[in-house]
Amino acid sequence: MAKKYINCIQLEPHLWRAALTFPFDESLGYKPKTKYFWGRTAYEACRKREKYGKTFRERQKESRTLLAYVKDTFLPEQKALVDAGHLSFAYYERRRSLLYRYFITPKDKKFESSPLRQVLIIELRPSHIYEWFKIAKMLLSQEYLYRLRSDMRAILKELQDSLPERPLQLYFERMPTCSLPKRQSVPVLFEPADLEAALRNPALPIEHRAVVAFPLISLCRPSEMFALTWDDIDLEHGLYSITKSLKRIGHGTFKIGPPKTGDSGKRFAEPLGGFLTGLLRELQSHRTASQVTSPFVFLSADRHVPYTVQSFKKSWRKIKESLGLKGQQRFYDLKHWGNSYLASKGISSKLRAQRMGHTTNAMADTVYQIVTSQAKTQAVDIWDEPIAIGAAK
Repeated sequence: MAKKYINCIQLEPHLWRAALTFPFDESLGYKPKTKYFWGRTAYEACRKREKYGKTFRERQKESRTLLAYVKDTFLPEQKALVDAGHLSFAYYERRRSLLYRYFITPKDKKFESSPLRQVLIIELRPSHIYEWFKIAKMLLSQEYLYRLRSDMRAILKELQDSLPERPLQLYFERMPTCSLPKRQSVPVLFEPADLEAALRNPALPIEHRAVVAFPLISLCRPSEMFALTWDDIDLEHGLYSITKSLKRIGHGTFKIGPPKTGDSGKRFAEPLGGFLTGLLRELQSHRTASQVTSPFVFLSADRHVPYTVQSFKKSWRKIKESLGLKGQQRFYDLKHWGNSYLASKGISSKLRAQRMGHTTNAMADTVYQIVTSQAKTQAVDIWDEPIAIGAAK
């Protein structure tokens, strides 16, 4: 005997429709309505109806506010995960602290009066999320905004079966786009002996030795260095000029523009020094022998187009390996190391800043200066000497 399906009718040979009628509940505010579910068979249509009805009954239980859920359910569940060893205590404490400070018991009146705190879960709309984050975006830093966004996403994922709108992405889309601020990378020192041995070894590739020596000695930016042409370099007098920079605008394409700091960043007739001049002469002779006619000084592996800051990142590891340089040093660390070496030799910050293209001296003494282990040792060794306080009259 065929099974009978209540409130399910056949519309076509392979199309069935099941109906689900919602009863009126004054406490929840639902009005009588009917929802339809379709399937290729009566079983499929009724199965969809049964699944939705079960979800609806679960949603009816969430008649409390979002504030009550976060305080009484979400945070205790997070603490249980900590006790079970599935979540770090530091992560839980950071989440608990932020939610209490800006959502559960906020001190700011704008957060306190936000409708998101008192809205029922079954009535929570994406607009509530948008209005709350609109306040947060005006008052909080990018770091706090990013962490609160992560916490709110975790809360909504737990409540996704009780939310009135689907899919969950509708709520996520109303949150602001933000990211954690990039932490400044700590420069890594080169071994002076290894660096000097690599640059002075004629058996190593001249292309690689020149590309390492130039930022070390000139202290110029990579974008300015890659824009150099042979017309900018006077090998006869050992001079170079920085008047432009190179920026990538697409895959395999680039454009030439002014230096980062505009006209104030242009430098003319800067001295190369005997060692760097010799390397560039050797590089020019190598290019002539290889019949490379590009006007740019520093070329990529195919020797047809200049490096860009983006493309050079892939080549830097190979260059370090070919020169025998070990460690996690970045190409930009050459500029830090060169500036710090000149500072240890007593070169003024004004001259170092001018070679780097900076308009003020502060960067040369702060961001671009590395405190070496040798300098730390010298600062301590001073106290091994007799202290000359001066004789009293």
